[in-house]
Order: sequence, then C-alpha cells, then structure tokens
Amino acid sequence: MESAQEVEVDLFAMKHCVAEGYPFVFGLSLFESFDEMDEDGYIPMPSQEETGRSSHGAHAMICVGYDDEEEVFIVRNSWGEDWGDDGYCYIPYEYMTDTDLCWDCWAIQAVSDLDYEGEELDEDEEELEDEDEDELEDEDESEDEEELEDKDELEDEDESEDEDESEDEELYEEEDDEEGIYIVQSGDSLYAIAEKIYGDGELWRDLYEANIDEIGDDPDYIEVGLELFLPDL
Repeated sequence: MESAQEVEVDLFAMKHCVAEGYPFVFGLSLFESFDEMDEDGYIPMPSQEETGRSSHGAHAMICVGYDDEEEVFIVRNSWGEDWGDDGYCYIPYEYMTDTDLCWDCWAIQAVSDLDYEGEELDEDEEELEDEDEDELEDEDESEDEEELEDKDELEDEDESEDEDESEDEELYEEEDDEEGIYIVQSGDSLYAIAEKIYGDGELWRDLYEANIDEIGDDPDYIEVGLELFLPDL
C-alpha cells in the first residue's frame, strides 16, 4: 500500500469512501457472539451485556462494500475462503459505526502490489458497489438541480421586487404630475422638496406654511405618501 487516508467512523463517510472505489481497513472489537456468525456470513450485533465488559479480542479487516437493504457492511477477512461467505462476512452498520467498537479506519488509495489472488469480489458484490456509486451520483445531481432551482426562484423574487419598486416610483411620478400636488416619498424633507420643485431649498418654510394643517407642528417629520399643496412661489 502506497497511499492511505483516515476515514471517520461515521456511516456516511464510510459508505461514501467505498462508493468512491476505496476499500478501507479498520480495527474491530470482537466478542463471543462474533463466532456465532450464521452460514451466510452475517455477524450478529454484540449484546449490551457483551459490550459492557472487555472484548475477548480485536481484529483488523477490510471493508469492500455495503448493503443498505440489509444495513450491513461487506467485509473481507483474512481467515481464508473456508470462513464465512467465501472469506467475506457482513457486519451491521450499528456495530461498525460505534466508535467504542470500531476504530482506525484507513482508506487504501494507492497500492504497488496488485497480486490479490483469491481476493476478487464476486459479480454480485461488484454490481452492488456499482449501484451504490450510481445512487450517490444521482443524489449529487439532484442536489445540484435543487440548488439551481432555488437560485432561479431567488432571482425571480428579486426581479419581482424590482418591478414592484419601479411601479411604485412610476405611480409617484404620475401623481406628482397633477398640477399643484406633490406626493411625499421615502427620504424626502421639506428642504429637499423645495429644492426639487422650486430650485431653492430655502423656500421650505413657505411650503411648510402652505401645508401646516397636513404636516402638523413638526416640519422635520412628514409622512411618506402625504399629499402636499405646491403654492406658486
């Protein structure tokens, strides 16, 4: 083995590693129940009574695949083809994702010796891994499509808001065109209005006196949307 990368003891990380084409080695606490594997190679989950006391050993194996339907990892052992399912066993997700029972997961990313006599995956397992890779690719494509849809929706909302603001501005402009009337807009002050209408901000006092009944006692506060009478000055 020339290159390896540590894999988090986490269901998604472990499955993703295998789906990317990288088997990983790991250490696992073994209990008496490990020897109770059934004839198909399925390892039982150790009982709480077992995990509550010291294991009767630890062993390193290599994970080469997984089965979501059975919720197991497909594991190659080093005890020969007469053991388990032609040298393979199937360990529950719950067992291998328990950080107290499983540790030191390392993905094998590059090797120098490819002489693996007797360690090739059978066709069913290879097909299973291919299907899992396709599922991950479909999920990635689906996430990308959802992100694009969300982006398009946000752009549509921004365009709609811009159109609404433009319509409001046009409405104010149309109303302002009415002879002798000005509609107060956001950010307006009497000085700014006098500057805009008469070209002289100092005429704001005359504008205020002409509209004192509508404005009230505070000339610095004028409500947006208020209709102001524009006297001839």
